[in-house]
Amino acid sequence: MSSFQLNRHHSEDCGASGSECSSAVVILKLSVKTELFEKALGFVKERLVETRAFSGCQKCEIAASKEKSDIIIYQIWDSFEDQKKYVEWRTETGMLETTLSFLTCDPTFFEYDYIGSY
Repeated sequence: MSSFQLNRHHSEDCGASGSECSSAVVILKLSVKTELFEKALGFVKERLVETRAFSGCQKCEIAASKEKSDIIIYQIWDSFEDQKKYVEWRTETGMLETTLSFLTCDPTFFEYDYIGSY
């Protein structure tokens, strides 16, 4: 028998010890007012550089459906605490309030433990 061990790290330098990461995945769904979809999408895209540079952010990507007028933001963080600090910062800077002005309802957050890519 071999001593095969699955490495479940998302990257070579994720910093987790042992065989698995303890990263946090956050998926954010934004339901955008139809008439503001293009403006909202541009606003979100312009802020990705700042998000990716925020301490603890490993990945931030977006997907969108003009037909559904939805924007999905997919993030991987070192921890849920790091993501919460990010949201607090966005609230303090007024960015969250501006984002809310584009939406038909409050954003929906989904939180998951990162398992890996297979």
